[in-house]
Amino acid sequence: MGSRVRGVNVTHVHPANTGDQSPPFHGEYKLSFLDVFHIATMPVQRLFFFDGPNLPPFPTLQSSLAATLAVFLPLAGKLAFRASTGDVVMDCSPDAVPSGVQFIEAEFSGSAYDMRRLARDEEHDTDAFVQLVPKLEAALLPVPVLSVQVTTRE
Repeated sequence: MGSRVRGVNVTHVHPANTGDQSPPFHGEYKLSFLDVFHIATMPVQRLFFFDGPNLPPFPTLQSSLAATLAVFLPLAGKLAFRASTGDVVMDCSPDAVPSGVQFIEAEFSGSAYDMRRLARDEEHDTDAFVQLVPKLEAALLPVPVLSVQVTTRE
């Protein structure tokens, strides 16, 4: 496939201001044994394809993400190791959350047919899939819990 995806813009989305609502929990969630077991494997990366002329613009997607982060604050946090207890935690503390969630806008130079071929999984084009998801550096903790990449066709 070659390099057919190029980054256009990288921003960070922060949890929306909840106004009068009580702020979500700021602290740490200890991960279960099953969660910790999978930390050493590659991060789970989900790829969704949406086709059509009426897809929402980036600002709408960003504001929806901000509203979601306000309710589900752990998504804006980081996975971290606590040497004092030996635990891996989801850190939602005020120190972990301010950086927000990385939001990457990208463009794909392939055709609509190329995108549909990937979506139908007719062939396993690993190089193409790798370009369509954000790069997550997960070798050393702490690492962000979530990163989002929205790729449109040029």
